[in-house]
Amino acid sequence: MNGALGEGVRLGSILVSDGTNSAQIDLSGCVTLGDVINKIDANLPVNMSAIYNSANGGIHIESSDPASDITIKEVGSGYTARDLGIYNATGAGDALDSQDLDARLTSATPLSAVAGGVGIDTASGIIIQNSLLSEIDPIDISNCDTLGDVVEAINNAGIGALAQINAEGTGIEVINMLSGSS
Repeated sequence: MNGALGEGVRLGSILVSDGTNSAQIDLSGCVTLGDVINKIDANLPVNMSAIYNSANGGIHIESSDPASDITIKEVGSGYTARDLGIYNATGAGDALDSQDLDARLTSATPLSAVAGGVGIDTASGIIIQNSLLSEIDPIDISNCDTLGDVVEAINNAGIGALAQINAEGTGIEVINMLSGSS
């Protein structure tokens, strides 16, 4: 993640409160935005949940109690809440949204997290056509769990293509390695 400030996310602990109950949540072992959301969700006070907010590319925290007053603060002199765009945030009653975290795809990104959190169809495979190869079978990605697994499957398919996650971290680019073909 580039984080809310565009400088990455320094992971530590945050303090989440619903106005009555509080939880200190240590995010230091998280790798992906999904890890962060899952860790927050699993450790929130009762009646609260955290999900990915696809509308703003961040975290949505809500309470089933409309009388709650969600607040999020740093623990000690940390920067985690600030980098997650929820520094000293106070929700409008029972819901709170982080700023856009500019999450980037990495080789560790689970396939279930791509396409707006919907995931992709891994059963059908991927077809990459190269004009110098007459018959190309679909590349089997049925056992792939991460984008790194998909990149590896493409690179090992023997079709004269090199796959990699693009520099922007927004997708996979496939480069033709066979001269004179399209």
